[in-house]
Amino acid sequence: MVGHKRIDILTNDHKGLGGLLYELNVRSSPAGSPAVNMCSAEERSAAVQRRELGIVAHSIPERQTRYGVNVLSQPPKESMWQFVKSSIQDDRVVQILIGAALVSMILGITTPDFRTGEVDLAMGWVEGAAIFASVFIVTVVNAVNDYRKQEQFAEVMRAENAARRRVTVWRYAPLSSAGGCGGGGSVTGTDGLACVALEVPSSDIVVGDVVQVSAGMQLTFDAVLLGSLGPILADESSVTGENDDVLKQALTDPFLISGSSLLDGSAEGVALVCAVGPNSFSGEITMSIQSTEKTNTPLQHQLEAMAEVIGKFGIGAAVFTFAALLIKELFMYLVRGSPLYAMKFFENLTTAIAIVVVAVPEGLPLSVTISLAYSMRLMLKDGNLVRHLAACETMGGATVLCTDKTGTLTVPTMQVKQIFLSAVTYAVEDADPVVGGDLPTFGDEESPAALPTRSIHTHTFAPPPPPRGFGQSPFSRAPPRRAITVPLPPSSVQLLLDCIVANAVDPEVGRATNKTSEALLWLCHLMHCSSSHATQQDVQSFRNTQASMLAAMQDPSRCRRYPFSSHSKMSLCMLRQLAPPADADNGGGRTRIYAAGAAEVILARCTSYINDKGVPVPLTSEMRVCHEQALTHYTESGLRTICCAFSDAHGAAEAILWNQQPQQLQHGAAAAYGGEFCMIGMVGLEEDVRPEVPGAVSQCFGAGLRVIMITGDATLTAINIARRCGLIRGGSSSGALRGSPLLDGSRTLRNPEAPSWSTTATLANGNDNGFSPTENIDAAIFVNTSLLHYENSGAASDVEGQFLDSAFGRTAWMMQEPTANASPQQLIDSGYALDGETFRQLSDTELLQQYLPHIRILARATPMDKKRLLSLLRRIDPSAVIAMTGDGTNDAPALKLSDVGFAMNGGSDVAKRASDIILLNDNFIGMVKATMWGRNVKDNIRKFLQFQLTVNFSACVVSFCGAIMSEQNMSPLKPVQLLWLNLIMDTLAALALATELPCEPMLLSRLPESKDTAIIVPSMWFQIGFQSTFQVMCQLFLLGYGNVLLSARGHTKPLPPSGEPPRDPRYFSDAHICFLFNSFVWMQIFNFFNARLLHRSEGFFSNWADSAVLFVIVGIIVVLQIIIVEFGGKIMSTVPLTAHEWFYSVLIASGTLPVGAVSRWIYARYSKRVLPRDGCSRGLLSRLRRSVKSGRLKGKR
Repeated sequence: MVGHKRIDILTNDHKGLGGLLYELNVRSSPAGSPAVNMCSAEERSAAVQRRELGIVAHSIPERQTRYGVNVLSQPPKESMWQFVKSSIQDDRVVQILIGAALVSMILGITTPDFRTGEVDLAMGWVEGAAIFASVFIVTVVNAVNDYRKQEQFAEVMRAENAARRRVTVWRYAPLSSAGGCGGGGSVTGTDGLACVALEVPSSDIVVGDVVQVSAGMQLTFDAVLLGSLGPILADESSVTGENDDVLKQALTDPFLISGSSLLDGSAEGVALVCAVGPNSFSGEITMSIQSTEKTNTPLQHQLEAMAEVIGKFGIGAAVFTFAALLIKELFMYLVRGSPLYAMKFFENLTTAIAIVVVAVPEGLPLSVTISLAYSMRLMLKDGNLVRHLAACETMGGATVLCTDKTGTLTVPTMQVKQIFLSAVTYAVEDADPVVGGDLPTFGDEESPAALPTRSIHTHTFAPPPPPRGFGQSPFSRAPPRRAITVPLPPSSVQLLLDCIVANAVDPEVGRATNKTSEALLWLCHLMHCSSSHATQQDVQSFRNTQASMLAAMQDPSRCRRYPFSSHSKMSLCMLRQLAPPADADNGGGRTRIYAAGAAEVILARCTSYINDKGVPVPLTSEMRVCHEQALTHYTESGLRTICCAFSDAHGAAEAILWNQQPQQLQHGAAAAYGGEFCMIGMVGLEEDVRPEVPGAVSQCFGAGLRVIMITGDATLTAINIARRCGLIRGGSSSGALRGSPLLDGSRTLRNPEAPSWSTTATLANGNDNGFSPTENIDAAIFVNTSLLHYENSGAASDVEGQFLDSAFGRTAWMMQEPTANASPQQLIDSGYALDGETFRQLSDTELLQQYLPHIRILARATPMDKKRLLSLLRRIDPSAVIAMTGDGTNDAPALKLSDVGFAMNGGSDVAKRASDIILLNDNFIGMVKATMWGRNVKDNIRKFLQFQLTVNFSACVVSFCGAIMSEQNMSPLKPVQLLWLNLIMDTLAALALATELPCEPMLLSRLPESKDTAIIVPSMWFQIGFQSTFQVMCQLFLLGYGNVLLSARGHTKPLPPSGEPPRDPRYFSDAHICFLFNSFVWMQIFNFFNARLLHRSEGFFSNWADSAVLFVIVGIIVVLQIIIVEFGGKIMSTVPLTAHEWFYSVLIASGTLPVGAVSRWIYARYSKRVLPRDGCSRGLLSRLRRSVKSGRLKGKR
């Protein structure tokens, strides 16, 4: 019914809303009668207004059993055995290997051994069983890894469910046990139950619940609208495909469909829940597609493609190895007459299959998943809830961070610092003020106007905290121990109190609607205590006045509310006041419209103001200038200024106001009332910058990230906050870029063709870890020149030299840092700060040429401004990776458009659903941490690749060459040994290298990479090739001459010759093969420490504290290797080695460490010589020339 909007079913089958309420057994009064279907529409509306509709709390279990719970059932967790089973079923190579092991077991006990020529019933089955057991162990370890990954993702999902918005419901429960929002003022029935308002998790909603719906909600249930305090607009595009906003009305379209969202500006409403969970409209769709396979992340796709290529190489190596062994065996049979053994044929076949298992890097995509799952779990501790896997790796390449201000850069709480009433400024000072001290007046040099200023001091009196409860107090905690001691104008105070309560309180629950409203309500409490000398009777009087105000606001016939929206920059509350008896017969009355919001918006519509006698007087040009100068003083002081005003409508004007059709009100407060206002006053709220934000912003500059603050506050306020955050730093027009990871040596970047604002930046020697956060130049560089000139006194060098072209190609614009004493107007004129109105008036071309290269602040911005800014940033830099924060419903398009969308935990459900990451602490530093983790994920994958590809290449070449060199026509690495290597290089290496903790100073001190940067960079190819060559050469040497290093053994017997006798009894003996195998494994153990070094700045012993898992894994491998060699016996094809042989085996293998150091040194020297003398690649210069010709690098002169 709800999903298909069948109004006919509601009317005919359910007998309308009343019948539906009756069927669902919804109580309509404390008396307990559910038979509301017999009531008229007016009576039902009255029940809604009185908040007397609700279900009985003890019926919830029965309703959950009958109608279901509001939770979509998750796919059942797979058990360990299911993971083992699926890994065998999905891997064809493993199945073939298991089959070959079974054949080997059968042949081992039925055919003669090619070594002895006899059937060995006692031990013939061992090799096949060992292969089978090795496959099982590898499979089980992989299953354990997958199971842990599943648990880590489940933990993230639990955190996401906990971050969902709570919903207000009305239920009948005993007052003594009712928690939540309400209880006060409710009428108790004969059964002791009262209808109370409760805030419950969305998962606790049941069919029949009467719930409050409001702007920003993402509906998780199907419901029918019972009534509202104004128009409700829904976005149903996600469920119906229609892009038009849908107006919801109780008579024509009351259906609220799950999956849809209520748009910004919608009024509060009351709805009846009809379906929940899998029975709801969107729940049915979700359940039908729940089993579809999840898409991989971009990095996983890239690695899968690479694994396919490497797998082909491995299959080729296996085929050539088997072919070589087969040809040699046929040659020995045909030419020398050696016997043919089926067992030997199958052993060689098994060896070839094992080579395929080793060579096919199925662990590459797995390593990404392991790293992401591990990182996501740890990111929760940093306040980041990752909703999409790809977002984590994408943030590693972020270049621009667009962040909100309130609650993100600043602390989530605000304090009232100044009040402007009747053309007088009152200041609320901190504790222990100087008695009689005044703030600087507007007549001072630093103030724009000469206005009287009165200090409002604090004292030790604190009124008793008002009790919590619906309809009693909007305060959710005890008031601060301070009060206003200077008497304020009573009339102005009362108007200000009424305006604040009307716009700041949610009438349904009696609480502040947001942090700004909460600060204003604290002001109400303080002002009332001050104006009435703070007696207990006056405090109670204030509560009574507030309660009557809330009662009027809950009556739809007397109140119509328009919540604050980013479009109108204000909120409105139209409150119809009861007509006095003298006017009742004439139908007289009055509607008072209270407005609160952006000071400059409301001030522009004011034609009068309240003087100190409480009388409205015209707002003359002189007094308007006075108000504007006061506003300027507040904003320059960094105060968030809220303006309060009112207007009265009488007679015909009032009738027109209330008779507006809902379609006319879809644009909210601005369209609801277009008349003139009377100024009540202004309130200046102070936001403290989070203490960790300046350091985080400095880290962003060091990491090459451009930070843009987007706020709805005034431009001057935003500039003040930006200075305190470090977004606008004082300094000279030139600064040092010290220690770029991409450039080393003294270089100068100069723009010879733009002398009016050319910037010179010297890159100093001595540190290659990135831009120093203490310097006065941004890592994001903007120039308006057709060619960048690099004067290089030394050659460019860095192990990450491959990033030079991509990083500077993407950040090839230089920004000039503003000077320390730049005034706000100079910042605005220079394009560093821009207000939303100007932003909307300018064309794209003007913005791209004059403002986008500089902009740090976008003030008075709307969600559509965010979306446009994103598109413009991409036009000026198509390869940019942009992260955007948002909390409102209208922020969803911008969050979707951005590469990574961050939603505030306190934001709307719509914003959270549109986001990729939720900032649980609403803190800017979470974005910086996410960048760090994203870079760490990519680094860890590169470490794993560097290790695995080395083992892949070495094992394949050694197996092939060994098969050719072997006189006994065998591969030196047995199948079971190759499987042990596969376990090391896949699962254990992924756990050791893909889970290394981030080193914050290193990760946040280098430039971001381009989107198209290859996962394997040239330095890695050099390391892999150099290390693999060393290992192969060592293995071939040991294969040919390693027997001379073995101890003389009386029991060592030579293997049967095939044509010629062996040169040495130890050559290709069991000890020789074991010595070769042991050396190869120890080479991989030592190569773990080479693989974890990607950057030249990393020393061998650096960041060992972040590699605890690596040391644990290495320790496990060492212990297991010792056990395998000493006690593996025939199962692992090993024999115990002597101390002499262990010494040489480990010594030779340890050569991988100095070889790794030498290779890194050689590459550093090599990269210096390859780069051009000017330190900039020709490709970069060519791209810069093309960009200038296309007009993308034009700057403001």
